[in-house]
Amino acid sequence: AFVAQRNFLIPAFAVWILCWGIAIYILYLIAVPTGQASVIGILQYNAPTIALSALATLIGALVGQLLAQRSQRSAAAI
Repeated sequence: AFVAQRNFLIPAFAVWILCWGIAIYILYLIAVPTGQASVIGILQYNAPTIALSALATLIGALVGQLLAQRSQRSAAAI
């Protein structure tokens, strides 16, 4: 977000969704041979990690935007 210096929240969440989608798909493929493949089960098992990573993505994008704005203000004041 600091490099982008603008609305970075949507791209950050898009990448987050893409990464988790790939991870869930791979976990599903691993579970298929065992006969226990359930996307709902995988999501339930990984829900705390998914939620924490969503929070970390949100905080990271917002802090990066804040730092970029603060950097722009201080550069303009010089």
